[in-house]
Amino acid sequence: MTLITTEVFGLSESRDPHFDETKIKNLPLGRVLEKQRGEYRVFSNENEILCGIRSRLRKSLIYPQSRERRQSVDEIRSILQIDPVAVGDIVRFTPGENEENTGVIEHVEQRRNQLSRRASGLKPVESVICANVDILFIVFSLKKPVPKPGMIDRFLIAANWEDIPAVLVLNKTDLANESDLDNLRNIYNLAGCKILPTCALTGDGVPELKNLMVNKTSVLAGPSGTGKSSLLNKIQPGLGLKVSEISKASGKGKHTTAHLQAFPLKDGGMVLDTPGIKQLALWNLEPDELITLFPEMEPLAGKCKFGLSCGHNTEPGCAVKKGVDDGSIHPARYKNLLRIYGELEELYGPQY
Repeated sequence: MTLITTEVFGLSESRDPHFDETKIKNLPLGRVLEKQRGEYRVFSNENEILCGIRSRLRKSLIYPQSRERRQSVDEIRSILQIDPVAVGDIVRFTPGENEENTGVIEHVEQRRNQLSRRASGLKPVESVICANVDILFIVFSLKKPVPKPGMIDRFLIAANWEDIPAVLVLNKTDLANESDLDNLRNIYNLAGCKILPTCALTGDGVPELKNLMVNKTSVLAGPSGTGKSSLLNKIQPGLGLKVSEISKASGKGKHTTAHLQAFPLKDGGMVLDTPGIKQLALWNLEPDELITLFPEMEPLAGKCKFGLSCGHNTEPGCAVKKGVDDGSIHPARYKNLLRIYGELEELYGPQY
């Protein structure tokens, strides 16, 4: 996954002559719990601080190398992110002078990981879903709405790239047959993915899910209507998260979580509840790297007759197709690999 070399956290320390590292390090430290309409709720020293951000965090200022001209700005570039601050970020902020528990975010600490997707539109812009997480729970329902392996694979790819451990949570077991669960197990057992069946209604699987969250920063992500908020209410009664029924007209989930927000857990750690995600366009991913993000296919990367240039489709001597034939790769995963390859080629054109 190639990163575009433009600063995304505000002014560059190495290029900005006005950057005062000592001043920044002396500012209070906090963690972003929620963002909404340009405001950020930051948790710091047992208090919640409502913050805005400095406008310079939304720009990349390019300074000249010449010492004689170091006080001037050669170029102003927009950052290639929708928002330079994400839920889960560790930030430094200046406390408000006139109002208590207010402030302005001045600096975003280096992220250890981030879950991202490509924002809609023609211009390539990154949308960071969340940052600095320990485990991702990919929540799909077995019924109402039915799960889509293609969407599951996109979440797994995004998590694998950032080395975020992922668990596939298959909710609403009360509505499904054993064969529904077995079909998905057959696909994702071969991929080495941990699968956790749950039911928010009966509580089945909830204790194990809760134990996996203790003292960690967890994320629940998936489409609308799969029961993410219902599971959270079962894990910690009193969160008061809104839930709603599936739309009878479309059979799809209704949005109940309006924006991403983090909740502290009584047993330690915090959980991030995300709004339902309809699409997950992968950010800045090159086709020859795609196969390395499918664990059951990664050992085969480069072993095809045409090496890394193999498209794993009609080429002879393809090691991946051979894996499908011998049963070590599930046909559904192979189909999704080809579909994503096609999307990347259509999106980025002949440069690949």
